[in-house]
Amino acid sequence: MSIVKVIWKAKRKDDKVGYLRFSSRIGGKTVLRSLSLDPVEKKHFNSRTERLRTSFVNHEYYNNFIQVKLDEINKKSNNIKLMNDDKKSFIGYMDLIIESNITGNHGTKSKYKNLRNLVVDFNEYKYGASDIKFSEITVDFLVELRTYMKKIRKNKDNSIYYKFRTLKSFISKAAKNKVYTYDVNPFDLITNTLIETKMEVLNKEDLKKLMNTQFIEVYRSNKRFGEPIENLDILKGPKYKNYLMLDDYRNFFLFQLFSQGLRVSDLITLRWQDFYIDSEQIRIKKRMVKVKKSFVSVFVNYNTMNYLVNYIPTEKLSENILKLYSEIVYRKYTETRFTYGMSLKEMKEFYKFVEVYIEDDIIKRFNLPFTYSHYKLTIGGGKETTTEGVSYKISIDEVTELIESREKELSKMIKKKDLVAYEQQLKSLFTSDEKISYLKELLSILQNKLNINKNNLTENLEKNKATNYKLFTGIVEFLSSNKKTKKSFVFPLLNDDDFNDITDDDFSSMSEYQYNKFTGKRAYYNRILKVIGEQSKINKNLTSHLARHSFTTLMLEIGVNLNLFDLMTSLGHKHLSTTQNYISKFSDKKVVDINKSIADYVNNI
Repeated sequence: MSIVKVIWKAKRKDDKVGYLRFSSRIGGKTVLRSLSLDPVEKKHFNSRTERLRTSFVNHEYYNNFIQVKLDEINKKSNNIKLMNDDKKSFIGYMDLIIESNITGNHGTKSKYKNLRNLVVDFNEYKYGASDIKFSEITVDFLVELRTYMKKIRKNKDNSIYYKFRTLKSFISKAAKNKVYTYDVNPFDLITNTLIETKMEVLNKEDLKKLMNTQFIEVYRSNKRFGEPIENLDILKGPKYKNYLMLDDYRNFFLFQLFSQGLRVSDLITLRWQDFYIDSEQIRIKKRMVKVKKSFVSVFVNYNTMNYLVNYIPTEKLSENILKLYSEIVYRKYTETRFTYGMSLKEMKEFYKFVEVYIEDDIIKRFNLPFTYSHYKLTIGGGKETTTEGVSYKISIDEVTELIESREKELSKMIKKKDLVAYEQQLKSLFTSDEKISYLKELLSILQNKLNINKNNLTENLEKNKATNYKLFTGIVEFLSSNKKTKKSFVFPLLNDDDFNDITDDDFSSMSEYQYNKFTGKRAYYNRILKVIGEQSKINKNLTSHLARHSFTTLMLEIGVNLNLFDLMTSLGHKHLSTTQNYISKFSDKKVVDINKSIADYVNNI
């Protein structure tokens, strides 16, 4: 029996005439629809047959009109599979959509499953039933569901927003597929608002902490996760064969950040075949996992190269390519010894001390408090060896302080009677003083040597970098084209064999097994980043997505020649993260310039 009834209803209680309407129960509520017929007196309407009596002049026309409309509804009702059946299962419909998985996207399927289970859990908690009918999804149901999600499941407001939006899509899909329809979608009767939140980013101090922290290895098992490992010898056992150190996960995160905020999904699935050489520059062109029709383009600078060198599959290199790798390792080792592992800024500070030779009698004569570096020995008469002088490490600041101290000492020897005469006498005294004259001469020597040292330091470092980069270019050419290596993942996060059927980088076609491996590793990576953030004493929730946000902010902090705020405003974006998507549209030259600016910035942290 149809749930659509024909009723007579007056506008006001005392009215003798009223209108014929269709009445139906939808979503637990009575919905009335006008038949667009002129009003009739109540005495002419038969509530049992739901038709006009013969006492009404136009009863045949009215009754025929009613029947036509009912036939239309019944026809429509058949097409939409019991559209108005209050027993139609919403959960059953969700299961049907989930299992059909039309998009083939396991991420979407997993999200739908979790949402389906959440709604069932709520219904069992509130009403003691696992099944939910379409007709039971009312405004009251949604209000109670929201309360459950917030208070019992501890979901954040924006998490609830996205889940409600997905639930609404099921209702809309049901109507579109003629499975079930509401006169008014209950989701349209509630407020569902995305709350704008403050975006966390890493600043200069955070990066400095992250890059310089000496990590303490921790247990990774659930029972003892995060606890320090007392004896690192256990890492040598077979159980820890594929164990990655916290330093590795830091490398992954920094590679993300300095590779234009690379998404974690693209970091995990990055293969050597995604690399290519263009005008002696190493670049990455990769199909994005999240947006499979788009590609991400990344310029690999010297800094990001240094992270990649740690993960070269040396066992797969040819003999000639292995020589290139060995030379890079050796040159990086000598570079580390030369720079003592310091940043460029720290090196300049370290090398402000200049080594100079000063004769013994000068030291004694002027009572100079310099710290010697080593003795300089000269050959005396016969076989005798005598010490004539000493080599000292001296800074410009040190000599400047000695000059100022000597000038103060001399100024006390003159009485202040006439200011002009006093200045003249002081100047004459300073000029004629042998100690000041010597120290000023020494200052000039130090400045010249310091400039030479700084220039040599910078020049040597740049030459070393250029050579290493060129060597690495040869390795990348091999890895990106060799059959044994090109399909290998760059970072040891996923197993190559598990994904060898994905040849064109279309990771949206992952099987359920592959997707579970992928999402499991992504979740584990973020869990490890939390440990790294805590040990680095960064008062922020360190996540893989924070690398993406921070790249954009670094551009602003560094002062890259790009007015990102104006770009954000002109595009009507609310978040910098949205504007960041437009970085992918920059020219290759702009990308290179941005990378170089950030690399220089990092070197001076």
